[in-house]
Amino acid sequence: LMNNPKDLLWYFIDVDHNDETDPVKQRGPFALNEFRSMWRKKSVNNDTYVWADGMDDFQQIKMIPAMMTAMAHSPESTSVMMAGIKINLKKATWFYKDKAGVKQG
Repeated sequence: LMNNPKDLLWYFIDVDHNDETDPVKQRGPFALNEFRSMWRKKSVNNDTYVWADGMDDFQQIKMIPAMMTAMAHSPESTSVMMAGIKINLKKATWFYKDKAGVKQG
């Protein structure tokens, strides 16, 4: 159906609210690692319309399972989503409280 997302060059639709005459811009091409960087910076998200060779038309990232998987498994990611809460693993500290409620560890 689709090649591995990392083997493709990706384009996306960007809305430039400062350009009143032509606000819809096509950006790209980007390699997947560049796209992951934009994902982490929140420049693109799962509602962003993207296209790569082999696709009929632009589609939202959330409609492309291979792309969602690629974004979720970004190797440079240092945070995880747990129950919708983003946790920075580099800054996280682990502890427990004993029976008296005293912080340990």
